[in-house]
Amino acid sequence: MVRAKKPARLPTVLTHEEVRSILQHLKGVHWLAVMLLYGSGLRLLECLGLRIKDVDFGYRQIMVREGKGKKDLARKYPHANREWAWQWVFPASRHFSDPESGLLFRHNLHESVIQRAVGVHKRMQRTP
Repeated sequence: MVRAKKPARLPTVLTHEEVRSILQHLKGVHWLAVMLLYGSGLRLLECLGLRIKDVDFGYRQIMVREGKGKKDLARKYPHANREWAWQWVFPASRHFSDPESGLLFRHNLHESVIQRAVGVHKRMQRTP
């Protein structure tokens, strides 16, 4: 029999007071992204990679694309960059141009923006 390996570190969990304190200091996009992370259990990059079409208010569902495992294929939707539904929920503040096509692109918000806004640097505990 093979036993499962214990992780080197236990996951870090914030207390209710720590979460409340963080949320009180956030506003706007930062507050919305952190509330979504806290309430849904999404990973940071999954949250920041959300597109308009991924949020379904009618069914109260969120579609996670490019999640852990990277199984989605962008080549299936070649015109996605021009359609409203494929725009980012949390867009970056700057545009980027593709030198080959000359098209302007707007990427999603970088994870460091939310990490700096939250300002939490709680270390994970090592397992005994």
